[in-house]
Amino acid sequence: MNIIKSIRVWRNNVEELRSLDCLEFVSVSQDKHRRMDITVRFKDEATDGSPIARTGDWLVQYKTGKWQRFGNNVYQSLSFNPVQKLPNFIF
Repeated sequence: MNIIKSIRVWRNNVEELRSLDCLEFVSVSQDKHRRMDITVRFKDEATDGSPIARTGDWLVQYKTGKWQRFGNNVYQSLSFNPVQKLPNFIF
């Protein structure tokens, strides 16, 4: 896999998420305990996988330009493989 960028759907990355051309929208809401709930949707042409990602998920861009959503556990096993290098890692 040729991963060129990854970003976590997280409160610290909202502005970075909003700047991504691959996303149709970024929705941010807060509950009564002031926890942020973030939902993003990929544009149809940006991914062949699930178009919706939520708080805690990871968005990964491949060299082909396509994006994919991963849950945290799967992403951790993918990204911390010593053979794999992630040059544009944003946590």
